[in-house]
Amino acid sequence: MIVMFIFTVEAILWFFLIRFIYSFIRAFKIISDTLKKLEAVCDRRGYKLEKHRGIASMILFMPKETDVTIKGQDKEYRIRTISCLYTKKSYHFATVEHIVTWYPQIIKILFKKAESFYNGFTSYRYCPRLKLNETDDDKVENILLFDPSPFELTTANEHGFHIAVEDGDAIGPYKAYRAKAFLEMLGAPAQSIE
Repeated sequence: MIVMFIFTVEAILWFFLIRFIYSFIRAFKIISDTLKKLEAVCDRRGYKLEKHRGIASMILFMPKETDVTIKGQDKEYRIRTISCLYTKKSYHFATVEHIVTWYPQIIKILFKKAESFYNGFTSYRYCPRLKLNETDDDKVENILLFDPSPFELTTANEHGFHIAVEDGDAIGPYKAYRAKAFLEMLGAPAQSIE
């Protein structure tokens, strides 16, 4: 009986370790591809791209500094990458600095069963505020880039309700984008006013 219990615990630990390694490699490849596309867009548009941190650091940690800065003649983008390692996980910004993460499919199944199950599939991440520009410069835009993006992305409105976050929507002083939408926005030709 004890041997079977140890084997089961060991199997569960191996499962989570293998799942983490697979998810980390997947996220590494996705961010690497996004950075290559970002470099190509910046070269084409004549923007200067500065990488401040390595890909592994972008996936695992969220310091107060930006991950990538893109400088153009008329605009500067300060980008923080937030990676969602697990494809079916949802992110909710309770505040600008506090992210609640959960698996919506599992929660729907277990919610009526017990509060402890709900808590077991909900976790929290701290997202420290970026060192923002001292002046209110319209040329500087602070970006939260979700890559790989979560299953669902929401934020709390002034009444505390969950509202869906679309590409380009504000989360506090930041604009939120999924990687594909940000690349499209950055690569789009400038609109002329007639």
